[in-house]
Amino acid sequence: MNRFGRFFDRVRRSFGNQQWIQDWIRGKDSGGMDSFAGVNISPESAIRNSAVFNAGWILSNTIAALPLFVYKRVTDGKEKAVDHSLYDLLHIQPNELMSSFIYREMMMWHLLFWGNSYSNIVENGKGEVTALWPMLPWRMTPEWRNSRMYYKYRLPDNTETILSSGEVLHIPGMSFDGLVGKSVLSCAREAAGLGLALEEFGARFFGQGTQLGGIIEHPRTLQPGPEANLRAALKEKYQGISNAHRILILEEGMQYKQNVIPPNDAQFLESRKFEVTEIARFFNIPPHLLKDLERATFNNIEHMGIEFVTYSLLPWLTRIEQSETIKLLSKPERKVYFIEHLVDGLLRGDLKTRYEAYSIGRMNGWLSADDIRALENMNPLPDGQGKAYWMPLNMMEVGQTPPPVIGQSASRKIEMRDARSAALKGRLANSYRKLFEDTVSKIIKFERTGIVKATKSMFGKRKANVKTFNEFLEQFYKDKYDEINKRTKPVVDTYGKVVFDAAADEVKYTEPGGAELDSYMDEYTEAFNLRYIATSKNRLSDAVDGAITEGTDPIVAVENKFDEFEKTRPQTVSMKETIKIAGAVSILAYGLAGIGKTVWVAAGPEPCDFCLGLSGKTMSLGQPYKSKDDVYKVKGKEPLSFSSNIAHPPLHGGCACQIMPG
Repeated sequence: MNRFGRFFDRVRRSFGNQQWIQDWIRGKDSGGMDSFAGVNISPESAIRNSAVFNAGWILSNTIAALPLFVYKRVTDGKEKAVDHSLYDLLHIQPNELMSSFIYREMMMWHLLFWGNSYSNIVENGKGEVTALWPMLPWRMTPEWRNSRMYYKYRLPDNTETILSSGEVLHIPGMSFDGLVGKSVLSCAREAAGLGLALEEFGARFFGQGTQLGGIIEHPRTLQPGPEANLRAALKEKYQGISNAHRILILEEGMQYKQNVIPPNDAQFLESRKFEVTEIARFFNIPPHLLKDLERATFNNIEHMGIEFVTYSLLPWLTRIEQSETIKLLSKPERKVYFIEHLVDGLLRGDLKTRYEAYSIGRMNGWLSADDIRALENMNPLPDGQGKAYWMPLNMMEVGQTPPPVIGQSASRKIEMRDARSAALKGRLANSYRKLFEDTVSKIIKFERTGIVKATKSMFGKRKANVKTFNEFLEQFYKDKYDEINKRTKPVVDTYGKVVFDAAADEVKYTEPGGAELDSYMDEYTEAFNLRYIATSKNRLSDAVDGAITEGTDPIVAVENKFDEFEKTRPQTVSMKETIKIAGAVSILAYGLAGIGKTVWVAAGPEPCDFCLGLSGKTMSLGQPYKSKDDVYKVKGKEPLSFSSNIAHPPLHGGCACQIMPG
């Protein structure tokens, strides 16, 4: 075993020996300094002061609780280097006896109260760091000689060994020579001494003082015997904190006279408050973290917390990170890896502030739903749903022109503003299409579960017919209507209100939709639900009817129909409803704004000839562009027929047209 290996074993054994802990608690070998207040200040005595203890506790525990990671630089930023040997060492367990929290907590206490943190770096044969063992700073003597730093360490058996710079992770605190740190406690000696002196004074004051707040006068001169008896009686009945505020009974004509409170007594509490503020200054901590809330308010305490991270923690974190990077990573590794604390959790505002910030980031395209969920410690959305980035609908790349709207009608020329508005509404529909698809997919899943189970019961054990199946479907959708509505209403409502705002902005209408919009969206959601249910019932009924007619299995027919639903229906319904809602709600907004006409605008990547034929056509508000039973003919195409009036897009399946104010 080499010299370093033998030393490591001795350090490890020293941590198994509890003598060093006893030495530290007793202050043995840890040093002490007399203050002008007459109190000896050592780390052991200083932490008896509540403000000093709390300052050390806040800094050491906060830093120890922060996640510490090794990161790898990659092309688009950084990623956690979980495969690096240092990752688990710093983040989870630096040695076989300590967790990362305990190790880093001790390291901070050493920095604050001794000015230096030392750790023995243990490496394997490959040169990889395998352990970090803390070393007691009061046993370490740094020495600079021959242009190199050496460390003389005294073990509990009083033997000494010399370590090179590469064998010690040394993190110095504030330093005047750049080599050895100076402790915060040494700078705060007088403040800590004053605090301990005031604490001792207060204890003695209440423990030994006779505080009656006045003077007792006797009409005669007392002889030594009676005077001693009187003193003893007063001491027994009225001295000490347990006898405070008792009623004093006087005899033999004695009189009680009230004392004026001495100035030094009156200032005692103020002095104790000032001492807490002084300790906060030395440790660079906001007073409210030392439980001094005199100047803290609900308005400023959040910002004081952020300032604590920026001005108190960040210098310590930077000091630690840079020292660990230099000592634990080789020069080639530093070009690829770096060590960093994660402080995002400490910078989080209140719930409302965070959500407002997330909304800004989401709507401006630099935060995705998964990015936000990660910041809130939530898992990503399934199937990549949260990876999309939105973009503002009223913005586009500098120098880019709006997508052209192809085709014009003699009845009205398509203006540039119509083209721009149609493109914006199209992007709005695209951004909500995924939500509609997810909603329909979830409805299909619970439809399939209930209907397939019932179909197996009806056609598996007993003979059933289409009428029986249709009666079941009628009751099933009647019972499940509320569940369908619970899923569709939030999506339809939200999208409808966003479309209303966009349409109102087109005509400079500034009033909110209010109750009229709410009522309209309720009616639309109900109509949407009934359309969806009717389509489901008709297609499922046809599937069962066809299977019975052909002599095939109705159960298989129903399952095949749901396979088809799951494959195509979410996209079909989403495309149709986003365009349909955009048209319907736009008409409502134009009507509230007093607009009397609308114009059809062909839009989408490749508008068809039918849509191009209507593009630019104007109609009175609410009047159909195509009426029920109309046959719409275009040269070279199969004619279109309509089962209802078409007052707004979509004209047909897959249509992405929009209407604009006329």
